[in-house]
Amino acid sequence: MFKLKDFPTEISISLYEKQTKEFCATLENFFWEIPFSIYSLWESDLPGVSDIDFLIIWANWNIKKRILQEIKKYNLIDLPIFISWDKVSDIPYLSHHNSLTYISGKKLDDVFFRDKWRELSLIYAWKVLFFSWLRNLYIPFLTKKISIKSVLNHINDLRYPIKYISSLTILDSDIESFCIEFKDFRKNWYLHKDTEKLVFFLEQSINISWRLIEILDSLMINENWNQNQTSLIYGRFPTLFKKETEFSLYKKGTELFLKKYSNNDRFLILPSSMDYRFWDDRFTKELKLILQINPQFLPFWFQKFHLSLLLQLKKFFDFFKIHLYIKKYEKN
Repeated sequence: MFKLKDFPTEISISLYEKQTKEFCATLENFFWEIPFSIYSLWESDLPGVSDIDFLIIWANWNIKKRILQEIKKYNLIDLPIFISWDKVSDIPYLSHHNSLTYISGKKLDDVFFRDKWRELSLIYAWKVLFFSWLRNLYIPFLTKKISIKSVLNHINDLRYPIKYISSLTILDSDIESFCIEFKDFRKNWYLHKDTEKLVFFLEQSINISWRLIEILDSLMINENWNQNQTSLIYGRFPTLFKKETEFSLYKKGTELFLKKYSNNDRFLILPSSMDYRFWDDRFTKELKLILQINPQFLPFWFQKFHLSLLLQLKKFFDFFKIHLYIKKYEKN
C-alpha cells in the first residue's frame, strides 16, 4: 500500500496567462526602447504542477534587480534565465529544455534547434538520466511514499532523454508509446486522478530509464577507455561506475544496495561511460562550454555553507557504506 501526499491543485490556465501578460507588460515598460526578447520554457499541459520559466535576452543588466524585485509579485513565475545579446549563440548551452515559445520583443531565428549536435544531445540526455531519473523514481517506489506532484514531474522528465536519444538512433516503439501515454495521462490528471495507474507508470518509468541508459552507454562509448575501470562519486549523487558483463547487473546491484542499506538513498551503479570525468574530447569540449554559461549544470555541491558541511558528513558515511557494499557485491 502506497502512502500518497501532495495532490496538485488545479489552477486555471487563464491565471497563468494573466500573470504572463502582466509580467511581460511590466518588462516592456522596463526596457522601453532597449532591445529585448522574452521566451517561455513552460509547457502548459498540467497547470498547478509546474511554474512558468522565462528566458530573457537583453543588453542592459542594470534592469535585472528591478525584474527580480517585480517577479516576487507573481506566485506562478519562477526566477527567469538571463542572457545578453552578445551571448545569443550560447542559448543551446543554457538548459536541456527544448520547448521554447516566443512571448515578446525581438523574435530570434532558429537558435534553439540543436538536434543536429550529437555530443550536446547526448550530454543533455545524460544530465537528466544521471541527476534526475532513477534517483527520484526509486525512492518513492521503494519507500512506498509518493508525492503526487513530484512523481508527475519526475516521470515527465523522461521525455527529454527520449527526445534527444531518438534523434540519434531508433528507439523501440514501446518506449515512445510510454512517453505518449504518460503525457496523455498527466494532461488529464484532474479528470481521473488515477493513483493506481500512476504507480504503474512509476514502475514502468524505472524500467524505461534502465533501457535508456543502456542505449546511451552504447552511444557514448569510447574505445580508448579502460572499460574495466571502477570509479566513485559520493555526496548528493552517490554513484559506483564500473563495467559489468551483463547490463541487467547494474539494475540488480543498485536495487540490492537500496534494499539492504537504504531505500531512501540516491545511490546508483552505472556503466563507466556515465562518469563525465573520463569522457573524451568530443564531450568534454561541449561540457566546458555548458559550464561556462551555466555553472550550476553539474549540481554536485550546495551554495549554502551549512548544507556544504552536511554534504561533507554525508560523503564520509557514503564512503563506508559503498565500500562495504563493494566487497559484498564483487564477492557475489
